Amino acid sequence: YIRHSSELLESLQQKKEDIASEALLARRDGLRKDVSDRNVVLKGLIDRLRNLQVALRILHGRDSVDPAASSVAMEEI
Repeated sequence: YIRHSSELLESLQQKKEDIASEALLARRDGLRKDVSDRNVVLKGLIDRLRNLQVALRILHGRDSVDPAASSVAMEEI
């Protein structure tokens, strides 16, 4: 009886751990998807800012501005 009870308790504990592991894996996958979605948004934003920087250079007639000066100009904007 004692051996059978201990086996049942071990089995129950293992099932709880499996369920917890599945929940953690699902949460991890959800968080990975959120991070991936945010990265896509940030990459799009960076591309738009680069395009704006090029447009501003063209507007001001400074096509061949060095990167340091253009970053200062972007900070002013």
